[in-house]
Amino acid sequence: QLDIKNVSSYDAGGLKALLLETGLWPYIKQRPYDRVANPADTPRDIFVTAYNSAPLAPDFDFVVKGQAEALQVGLSALAKLTNGKVFLGVKQGSALREMKEVEVVELAGPHPVGNAGVMINHIKPVNKGEVVWTLHAADVLMMGRMLKDKKPDFTKVISLTGSEFRKCGYAKVIAGCTINSIVKGNMSEGNVRLISGDVLTGAKVGTEDFLGAYAYQLTAIP
Repeated sequence: QLDIKNVSSYDAGGLKALLLETGLWPYIKQRPYDRVANPADTPRDIFVTAYNSAPLAPDFDFVVKGQAEALQVGLSALAKLTNGKVFLGVKQGSALREMKEVEVVELAGPHPVGNAGVMINHIKPVNKGEVVWTLHAADVLMMGRMLKDKKPDFTKVISLTGSEFRKCGYAKVIAGCTINSIVKGNMSEGNVRLISGDVLTGAKVGTEDFLGAYAYQLTAIP
């Protein structure tokens, strides 16, 4: 078990070192270029997406039920990593509007309204020479659980969607598990396309592949 202190005990440097040590740092991406953030940078702002508007995407309000305290701890930690603001994008009417130490933005409209790039463009675009960081709220939840429970926990909830799953719904998994361990016995016979992500932007995968660190949805279609 790692020596993990309360979030209030850390400064920005201490938090960065902890996230690097526990393997959670790669969940923080930077814009421009959407690559893993450089820990030497201080971002202008941080944008957290808690609403995925893609087809059949998991409902984060459902995923976070019973874990709001851990999410708040994760958001409080992020607030220490920037001199600007942490913007939290949620669906209209979400219970997550009550989160503190962040500026909550309610998102409404057709896809891709929930995408980080759309959110940034409408709230505070990135100018030349500036760097902002982005995260999915599910990954902030993972960071918050680590800080709250004093140990890393890489479990996450993904959605199984599409007509070729015999039973759709949510599954609690660990990133890096075989896709076969999630879908075995639950797919239709015949020619099935299995997608990591949604039908618009996901990537084709096979049952012998592994669930990626940034995957929150598996879709099965004819």
